[in-house]
Amino acid sequence: MRKIVVIAAAALGFASVPLAAGALSSSDPPGDSVCVRVHTSVAGNPVDRDVCAPTSELPAPPPVAAPQSVVSPPSLSPPSVPVPPLPAPPSLPAPPVPIPPLPVATQAPAAQVACQFTSARPDPPPAGEVTVPLPDGGVFYEAGDPTTLTGYAGGTGPHGTLEGSGNGPGTGTLGGHSNDAPLDGYVSTNGLCVNGTSIP
Repeated sequence: MRKIVVIAAAALGFASVPLAAGALSSSDPPGDSVCVRVHTSVAGNPVDRDVCAPTSELPAPPPVAAPQSVVSPPSLSPPSVPVPPLPAPPSLPAPPVPIPPLPVATQAPAAQVACQFTSARPDPPPAGEVTVPLPDGGVFYEAGDPTTLTGYAGGTGPHGTLEGSGNGPGTGTLGGHSNDAPLDGYVSTNGLCVNGTSIP
């Protein structure tokens, strides 16, 4: 700024006159110059004048340093961990398969005849048999000689048969079967039979 003022005073021939530099003019300067208003006095008279200088004589502003580029951080990746191969399982020996022995053919025991109640009443009944009808549709029957304990006596009907018989003193059988429940058998001086099972 001082250089511009001195140049302006020398050009006007007022080098010996004190100069006062004002502020930069707020008016629009030419596009290629910078102007200042100079205040001075000539023979006691104040004189104001704008002095302009081309911008080529002004020092260039220092260059603005370009912003430093930000260095990107290196990409981090986890190191690959080698996976050891798993050992193959050992082969297991196959267990021996037992071979069952072949069954030996055996002869089945002879089937036993199951015991069961058998009525002593003959069919047809003898001529001397006495019968009495019962209310449920059955019949009571009797034949024999009570004095010698021979003969039979019993009854039969919708629910089954019950009968006693004998062949003399010291002998006798009492038995029958049921039509309602699965019950069949007899008891005698020789043993007991219940539903086909003989019990001595």
